[in-house]
Amino acid sequence: MLKPAVTECNPTALRTDTTASNGPSPLSKHAPGMGVRLRATPDDRPPVQQLLLDHGRMQRFRSCISAPIIDLSALRHLAWSGVPGDLRPLVWKLLCDYVPASEERRKSVLAEKRRQYSSFVDQYFHLREQPSCKFMFHQIQKDLTRMTLLYRRPDLLAMFERILFIWSMRHPGSGYVQGINDLLTPFFVVFLAEYTRVGMCILCLFTSGFRLMYF
Repeated sequence: MLKPAVTECNPTALRTDTTASNGPSPLSKHAPGMGVRLRATPDDRPPVQQLLLDHGRMQRFRSCISAPIIDLSALRHLAWSGVPGDLRPLVWKLLCDYVPASEERRKSVLAEKRRQYSSFVDQYFHLREQPSCKFMFHQIQKDLTRMTLLYRRPDLLAMFERILFIWSMRHPGSGYVQGINDLLTPFFVVFLAEYTRVGMCILCLFTSGFRLMYF
């Protein structure tokens, strides 16, 4: 009786040795967030050619977002490889559908969003000590204890508690899940940076030495 052929697979032969390659992976240039640079040092300055490319990207972004009604498809395409820091707050709000593409409506919609959040604070936050909510709020506080920077700024700690608790109350299907505080952090830093450069300093502290050029 003939035995079926047995093919032995050599994992060493099949594994792609990326460290020995002469260049980046063919897929790397298509990956989102390619503008991210981690652990950049003051001496790690881009060459003149890269500075010119960055300037060109900045001009394309500015041209896109200065339109009376922004083409979100074009903006999404530009943002695929990273968003310049100065434009990141507005671009994130647009791509997250937090503000409309119409410049004329943007200010009024943002004011309404803020009014709505204020009403949610009044409606929900006092419930955090209720028996049905106490465990969830305790889990939020437990996660925030790992963010040591917040304990240097009680006002920031209180802000994170409010945001996370209200989000959880508004999403009862999932409620609060451990680690959601880490999802909040980049939004907090990016939107804070719109009003003060302190936001970028906080980013450096939150990320423990990582310096993000684009994300």
